[in-house]
Amino acid sequence: MDRGTASLFSVVSITLLCLFAHASAASTPRLVSEAEAPVVELWSAQFLRSDAAAPPPASARWRNVELPDRWRDPERYEQGLIGWYRFSLPDGIVPAPDRLAAAYLWRFNMTVEVWFNGVFVASTGQFEEPVSRNWNRPLLVDLPASAWRSRNNVLDVRLRAYPHYGALAPVFVGGKASLEQAWRLRSFLQNDLSLGLFVLTVTLAGIGFAMWAPRRDEQLYLLFALASLAYSVFSLNLVVRDVPVEGETWWWIANAAIDWWAILLVLFGIRLMGDRMSRIETGLVAYAVMATVVQAAVDLPTFAIICNFFHLLSLICCVGVLVLITRRWVQTRRQDLLAFALGIAWICLLACHDLLMNAVVKVEMWRYGFFVLNLGAPLVFVAMAWHLIRRYADALADAERANASLEERVADARTELDASYAAQRRLELAKVAGDERERIYRDLHDDVGARLLSLVYAAPDEPSKSLARDALRQLRELVAGFGTQACLASELAEGLASEIEERAVAAGLTCSRNLEVRADVELSAVEAWHVTRILREAVSNALRHSMCHTLRFRFLLSEDGALEMSLADDGCGIAGIAARGSGLRNMSERAAQLGGLLELGGAEGEGVVVTLRLALAGRVVPA
Repeated sequence: MDRGTASLFSVVSITLLCLFAHASAASTPRLVSEAEAPVVELWSAQFLRSDAAAPPPASARWRNVELPDRWRDPERYEQGLIGWYRFSLPDGIVPAPDRLAAAYLWRFNMTVEVWFNGVFVASTGQFEEPVSRNWNRPLLVDLPASAWRSRNNVLDVRLRAYPHYGALAPVFVGGKASLEQAWRLRSFLQNDLSLGLFVLTVTLAGIGFAMWAPRRDEQLYLLFALASLAYSVFSLNLVVRDVPVEGETWWWIANAAIDWWAILLVLFGIRLMGDRMSRIETGLVAYAVMATVVQAAVDLPTFAIICNFFHLLSLICCVGVLVLITRRWVQTRRQDLLAFALGIAWICLLACHDLLMNAVVKVEMWRYGFFVLNLGAPLVFVAMAWHLIRRYADALADAERANASLEERVADARTELDASYAAQRRLELAKVAGDERERIYRDLHDDVGARLLSLVYAAPDEPSKSLARDALRQLRELVAGFGTQACLASELAEGLASEIEERAVAAGLTCSRNLEVRADVELSAVEAWHVTRILREAVSNALRHSMCHTLRFRFLLSEDGALEMSLADDGCGIAGIAARGSGLRNMSERAAQLGGLLELGGAEGEGVVVTLRLALAGRVVPA
């Protein structure tokens, strides 16, 4: 219950207090017009304990009683549970012939029949078990004009009571228009509104169970649902008229529900604070079970006494949790604790009012009093439900966000796993390819190497021998794995320059070098291999086709990782090599595999320039 919930609770509470104040004032019958018969309050009557089905005669042993009359004396109900009340009406209230008069019985326990001057005028239900329950239903009875006498009018009320619970409040007699206004208001508050609030609390209990079902670890939802359900059972006692069980059983069910409701509220408050007071919680549940069992084991007169004792203990438990929550609120300033503390205080206040009224501490309360706990307590449930629904919605939103984040992480993990599988597959393929290359290299070395060695010794002249030696050397380098290892650009440049110079000298040519490595870069084995093969093919083309005298080798690596490698000759020009073999195509394909570019330049009679451009940015090796 956050600040908004607390504010809502406060506004509704103030509104209800104003409604009670208005109802208290309006529930007292008053004269509507001068033509109406005056309203008379009957605070005393004659009483006779009798099972007679019709009004006893005046000669019977009537005795005077003051109202409200409670059947608390065992001598009263041990003789029987049916009694008669006789009211002698003042002569001055005889209505005009064209005016309606009525009797207003605003509270009685449990059911009544009404006679006027010996004429039966009303009944509220069954007198045998299960007795019709009318303890919370006001009764407005028309007094027929034909039955009125000029004087000595008598109103007889037959009451079916329960031991210790039987009661009859003061009776009002007078003009119907004035009495009907008070009767309608009380009927609305005690019956119609109570029925609506019963439906509300049952609905809230269903909502609580619905929120708890998918989130069994959230005990707050379960405690709220059970508390709402227990209160609904109690509030059903306010509106139900005919029950399928005897009154003694129904009293036990309704009163046990009150104690369980209070204990469940206390447990809810403890969990709302975020505490787990296992011993206290176990003790509270044990107390509620004990109270329920004890009340079920005693007779109704004893039950009527001890149930109030248990209700008082339950109220003390509510006061105790109110103190705990208030102390925790002072420490934490949590708005939900403040709102719940206000709700518990509200319930305790209303419960004290109803206990005082039920005990007839002040007789005037029985002139226009209301039992108000059943009307005010549902406000607390509404506030609690609002808080729990918002809490549930926030938890659901958090869960959805967590699920979305989890799905993203799962997708990322799946992508990484797929990439790992792909990399593993590439490694496996590379290993297989490497194994196959090694087999081919061994075959080349054993077969072609032997033939080249024979060619060196059998060559007729020195150029042929040089060519054969060069082929044999390249084959041995290939088999030995030259260029298949990762290396620095500076190391690769020195190795390539030395190789070109060696081949140029062997062919009778001059060679110059220009190596500028401004920021060293590590090349992978594949990159070093392709760069080496491109340069070797360029040298081979120059030696075989250009008829040159000089080779110029340039290797430039800038600070930003841009590699530019070129080989130039002073031979016959580009026309001499443009249409020869597949060497140029292979060189271009190797450059493309590196993500670079191969350029072929030069003019007729001015030699050829082969240039490789390759970007190696972001891989600079620290000095």
